[in-house]
Amino acid sequence: MNTSDNSNSEREILPPLLEHDYQRLRSAPLGAFFAPRSVAVIGASEKPADLGRMALWNLVSSPFGGKVFPIHPTSGSLLGIRACRRIGELPESIDLAMIATPAEEIVGVVRECVAAGVRGAVLLTGGFRKRGVEGARLRQEVVAIARGGGMRIMGPNCLGIMNPLTGLNASCARGMVRPGTVGFISQSGALAAAVLDWSLSEMVGFSSFVSVGSMADVDWGDLIDHFGDDPRTRSVVIYMETVGDARSFMSAAREASLGKPVIVVKAGRTDEAAKASSFHLGIPVGCDEVFDAAFRRCGVLRVNNVSDLFYMSEVLSRQPRTRGPRLAILTNAGGPGIIATDALIANGGVLAELQEDTLRELDAILPPVWSRSNPVDMQDDATPECYARTMEILSKDRESDGFLAILTPQASTDATRTAERLKEFARLEGRPVLASWMGGGSVAAGVAVLNGAGIPTFPYPDTAARAFAYMWRYSYNLRAIYETPQAPAGEESMGRSRAEAILHGARAEGRTELAPGEAAEVLEAYGIPFAGAECAVSAGPEFLVASRTDAQFGPVLLFGAGGRDSLAWRDRALALPPLNTTLARRMMEQTSFFRALSEAGSAAAPGSLEEFLVRFSRLVMEQRWIREMEINPLKLTAEGLSGQNARILLHPPGIGERDLPRPAIRPYPSQYTFEWQTKEGEETLIRPIRPEDEPLIVKFHETLSDLTVYYRYFHPMRLRQRVAHDRLIRICFVDYSREIALVCERKGPGNEGPQILGVGRIIRAPGAEEGEFAVVISDSCQRSGLGTELLRRLIWVAEQEGLDRISGDVLPDNAGMLRVCEKLGFRRQYAHEQGVVKAVYDIVRRE
Repeated sequence: MNTSDNSNSEREILPPLLEHDYQRLRSAPLGAFFAPRSVAVIGASEKPADLGRMALWNLVSSPFGGKVFPIHPTSGSLLGIRACRRIGELPESIDLAMIATPAEEIVGVVRECVAAGVRGAVLLTGGFRKRGVEGARLRQEVVAIARGGGMRIMGPNCLGIMNPLTGLNASCARGMVRPGTVGFISQSGALAAAVLDWSLSEMVGFSSFVSVGSMADVDWGDLIDHFGDDPRTRSVVIYMETVGDARSFMSAAREASLGKPVIVVKAGRTDEAAKASSFHLGIPVGCDEVFDAAFRRCGVLRVNNVSDLFYMSEVLSRQPRTRGPRLAILTNAGGPGIIATDALIANGGVLAELQEDTLRELDAILPPVWSRSNPVDMQDDATPECYARTMEILSKDRESDGFLAILTPQASTDATRTAERLKEFARLEGRPVLASWMGGGSVAAGVAVLNGAGIPTFPYPDTAARAFAYMWRYSYNLRAIYETPQAPAGEESMGRSRAEAILHGARAEGRTELAPGEAAEVLEAYGIPFAGAECAVSAGPEFLVASRTDAQFGPVLLFGAGGRDSLAWRDRALALPPLNTTLARRMMEQTSFFRALSEAGSAAAPGSLEEFLVRFSRLVMEQRWIREMEINPLKLTAEGLSGQNARILLHPPGIGERDLPRPAIRPYPSQYTFEWQTKEGEETLIRPIRPEDEPLIVKFHETLSDLTVYYRYFHPMRLRQRVAHDRLIRICFVDYSREIALVCERKGPGNEGPQILGVGRIIRAPGAEEGEFAVVISDSCQRSGLGTELLRRLIWVAEQEGLDRISGDVLPDNAGMLRVCEKLGFRRQYAHEQGVVKAVYDIVRRE
């Protein structure tokens, strides 16, 4: 596959970078790393093997347009540049410092950087892990000093960072990356150096190239956020060994994956590799199955090798997401088609079954000896016109979700003309087109034609088929995350306080395991049916449902075949809580046991398995003192669900609440639920929004007038646009780590169901303790006090979330919103350039 970003055609490949985009990069939280105006090299040297010498040379020999200052305690100049003894002696402020001093000097150097107002520092220095406990203490001290002074740190033990957009080479690598559209992050400096060498030979380009090291401060979440917002980055590719702050990674990846693919190679699949990774990083790594579950949950595509990182980066940025797993293959040789089929099936794809109409049309244009099935073997004398006509017929077959065209060099093959004829199929809505032009140099011109048209090409058909299977996996995971789930049933009946009392009693007695009766009570408090081992239950499928605690991701859910042989079968699926009904179904579908039951019609019952798993996941999230929990077997019969054996283990008594494992995904913030009464005495409920609210939000938008819409969005927007699912997933599928949205709900008259009267939200600014607010009220409820109440609640939520201020833009003629802001104590300032009033509320901390 050709993944080149040739600098001579950069204008055609890269999106235009406007001036406001460049300013956006400079004002971003990591702007000091990616767009500094000045860089100091502390520990600069002229010794050829020194990190400080390589870092200084890379800066001065690259097209970086900013100022470079070497820092050395004795030298007057280095590489012909005047040096200073300390960073505090420099004549101007510094955006970025590259630190290559010994580990024992780091604390003092970081103090000096903070005092000098440095915004970011790259710690090239390694050796912290070898110092054991002392090294860990040094890392913690360095980070505490930096954060206290408002400085971010990348590393330690990292290669550095390159940004071809600005010409910056703030690294100790040998060479400079080519410009492109791939944001690359590596936890291994050695692998990053190898990828750099490979990319230069293969003409692969990057928007930025980062070696993150052991992530003492700047982590995956920070960098994914940066690349997610960077207009020059079309895809994010990652080499990962450990996740670090799991919630930060999950939150950023989930946000970024909506707009651009995030693709990961995660080392440590085997136990032996995991041990090696732990030794390398000095950080324990978790169960590999948990990483698979985490990647699925945040829309990240995991691939098995480094080359697939760049294959999939190219494919996903050039072709649409496939809507299904069914691939149609056309080829001029039988063997490559068989190879592609094997690779497709082995990686989870499906060979499309061609419709009878399609077969008849192909009969009319292909030789009598054609395969008459998929793969479509057109025979070795297939002409460019035959390829084009066959592709046209296949593209009309709605049973195919994607297409792979394979060409082998035969006596009558014209690789270039065939590619020219296939160009018109490069953009099939919702159905990707891939190609495998086999033959090396003899087909190079055809490969260039296809790549220029946006059709990714591969040298071998099995690689292409595997890429399509990856595309389906990526689409399937995203669909699961953002498919609207069913509304929860009977949530108000959950007995959280009852379960808490049981756990508190056991802990007060110093016990770490609940008695069988106590376990049954806890389960029943959450509406989980439990018959007990002594009760006879009619025959039916048996399931295992459990939770475990992972060292990095916290609570993890497990579902699989139950009964005595459940461990031997190892037919199980893992997922991260919390679940909704859609995620629960997807979890179960990963097991062959459940798929077989579904095909046999044995998985349906009045007691919903999806609802059961949703309740179980809520129990796991709310009762954090539970370390492990297992129900085995859980029986599914015509009468419903019934657990027979349950075991609940608690965390040891010596663990404090702050030390309890934190869930990788922030749970539903039920603490922000309030009852409120309108001026007319009508009872309403103000609560955080849920994905299940999407149908209610659609109805809510039907109550908004054109003027209300204009005041909220600053421009007209049709109802059809406002209620499109792709837009509402950003409204309803909220990441509570980044955003809190409150809805005001009332019961509808008669059997109409609940209605949403207003929505208010606070969105946290990346890397800052600030938030942006917005409020919109149904026209029928305006001037009822609801807008004031929602904004008052948002102020209180912001205080609880640790924000220092919230602000919002209000149109000058939106007199109602301006009055509400004035009433609640917002200060106002007119922003002439934007033509809006900035309403700002400074939060005063209560002692």
